[in-house]
Amino acid sequence: MDYQEFIRTVRSRGGFASDERVTASTFETIGEIISCPDKRQLLKQLPAELQRLFERHPAVPPYALDEFFNRVAAREGTTFEDAERDVRVVVSVLRDAAAGREIEDVWARLPGEYRRLRNPGMPPAPRL
Repeated sequence: MDYQEFIRTVRSRGGFASDERVTASTFETIGEIISCPDKRQLLKQLPAELQRLFERHPAVPPYALDEFFNRVAAREGTTFEDAERDVRVVVSVLRDAAAGREIEDVWARLPGEYRRLRNPGMPPAPRL
């Protein structure tokens, strides 16, 4: 999946007007919590524009999932609830774009509470 297709899919699936901000905030935050070996494997499958977002911040030890949503919310300038929904949309598109094994390896190495994102399901209706 190329970058424009990824963004169009996020826009369509989430009903967003500003889909690049949502994608960037989520990718930057995911990039913080993924270790280098896992990041390299996943990055090979993504377009350069998305790779750069993953690499904007150095990796840190994974923090609580609520903190993850708080960081996305701060980057987006939105609420915790909106950030949680946005992350679920972007992660669902990421799962479609990346081969199953690499993305599964990433989730398996994160704290258990992150596994809620493994199968994000259909996000709630878009916010108004």
